[in-house]
Amino acid sequence: MTFHFLLLQYFHFQSVLKFASKLGLFFIEDQEGGTGKVCFANEADMKNAYKTGFTKRDLAYYFWYLYQVRGDQWLDEELTTDTTNFWEMVERGKILS
Repeated sequence: MTFHFLLLQYFHFQSVLKFASKLGLFFIEDQEGGTGKVCFANEADMKNAYKTGFTKRDLAYYFWYLYQVRGDQWLDEELTTDTTNFWEMVERGKILS
């Protein structure tokens, strides 16, 4: 069973939208096959401080970091409401993956 499957099992779309709202960010469902409109605010290489939204992959890295640090207790962790903290945990999750 993959971690991504666990993530989808425990968090449904409305929960992700509430989390995004608490962070003051948008949830970007699908980055591939875009509309042809140019928006650099959510480019993967953009500095985190300038991003206006996060993707499923970012969310997976965030939860992967929590899982690595907390083990089986990762679901008991209160979700951050601090955008800077969120992006730091995403980056740490990338390193641990």
